[in-house]
Amino acid sequence: MNNIKLAQFISVKIFHDFAGGLGAISNGIKYCIDNQHQLNNKLYGLAFDTIKIGSTNLLVKLQLYRQMYGSASKSYGDNKLYHEANFDEIRAVLDDYFKALINTKINLVFKDEFFHVKDTNIDISTGKLLMCLVISAQDALLHGGDITVKIYRKQDKSQINILAKGKSIKNNEEQNFILTATDLSDDNITLFNVHAYYAYYLKKMVNASISCKHGEDYISYIIEQ
Repeated sequence: MNNIKLAQFISVKIFHDFAGGLGAISNGIKYCIDNQHQLNNKLYGLAFDTIKIGSTNLLVKLQLYRQMYGSASKSYGDNKLYHEANFDEIRAVLDDYFKALINTKINLVFKDEFFHVKDTNIDISTGKLLMCLVISAQDALLHGGDITVKIYRKQDKSQINILAKGKSIKNNEEQNFILTATDLSDDNITLFNVHAYYAYYLKKMVNASISCKHGEDYISYIIEQ
C-alpha cells in the first residue's frame, strides 16, 4: 500500500468532513452580523445556536481526528511514553465525540479485563485501530444504540471486542471486506472507503487480525494480536 496515496485520501476526507460544519458556522456568523440590530429575532437565536453547537462539534471531531489519524510518534494526552496509548484517554476522546452528536445517540461502554498486566497502556497504533473500528461500528448504527468495547490481555496475547447494537444496522460489505482482508492493494481506495483502508494499514502495522460478524441488530469487530 502506498502510504503517500493513503495520506492524500485521508487529507481529502478530513477536509470533506469538516466542510459542512464550517459552512454552517460561517453562514450563522454572517447572519448574526447582518442582523445584529435584531437580537429578538427568532432566526438570530437559531443562527447563534448554530455557531455555538457547530463549534463544539467541530472541536471534539478535531480532537478525535487528531488522535485517530495523527502521527503515531506522539503520545496521547499526559502519557509520557512515546508510542503508547491509554485506554482511559481513548475512551474520553470517543465519549466527548459521541456526546456531541446531534442526530444519533450512542452509549459507549468500556469493559476492561486485564490479566497479569500492571497498566492500561497499549501500542499507540493499536489504540488508533481500536478508535477506527469504534467509529466504523458507530457508522453502522443508523438510529443510535450501544457500543461495548471489551479488552482482554494475558501475557503476550490480547483481544479487543467491539460490539454495536441498535434497532437498525447498516451492513457495509465493502468496508467489512477491506477490514478483514489479508492482502490488499490500494487500487480501489476512495474518499468514502479510506477510513477502512487506514484501519487495514494499522492492522498490518501491529500484526493483528480483524474478524467481523453482523446480524439484524448488531455488528461486531474483534482485534486479535
